[in-house]
Amino acid sequence: MSSPLPPLAACSLILVLGACERDRTAAPPPPGASAPTTAPARPAPAGLPDGPWKEAMAGDALAVERLALDRDVDELLAVAQSDEPWAVAFEALARADDAECVFEELASLAASDVDRRQAALVALVAIATRRPEPTEPRDPPGIASGAEVLERLGRDGSVERRHRALAISVLRGLSRSGRWDPSRIPTLGDPTATDPP
Repeated sequence: MSSPLPPLAACSLILVLGACERDRTAAPPPPGASAPTTAPARPAPAGLPDGPWKEAMAGDALAVERLALDRDVDELLAVAQSDEPWAVAFEALARADDAECVFEELASLAASDVDRRQAALVALVAIATRRPEPTEPRDPPGIASGAEVLERLGRDGSVERRHRALAISVLRGLSRSGRWDPSRIPTLGDPTATDPP
């Protein structure tokens, strides 16, 4: 019969066995074994530009005003053309002092994007009917080009009547400030309108 180990030797043996067990647990898999797979990290969603966008989306009128005052109109236009909260961007553009700088782009968007046509036209009405500043108008060529787009939209009988009316309202606003020829403003009953058969 073997004699029992001294207490110190027994403790040493337990420590050695425990260390071996940890080594076996942490050992890398043998060659050829498949490594555990992990799901790839999902890319972070693209965020909005700086500014109180979330507050504006929640209906905060002051937040919309801050966007109009603090953000560049090119940035607002980029959001209006994106999948982000574009409706809020149109609201801010309607209030931005220098929105005339993107007048042509807004008119083109109103003509080409049916889903955003209403919002773009409402913004254009606000821009065209505001009191002109005593300084030189911003981007007269862009305003003239945009007005030509809206004239065609106002004469297009395939466009919803309410949208044609808004386009005509924009042209009337420009006419009152001397930026559009009133003789070129179509009417909803214009016989030259390209009404569909």
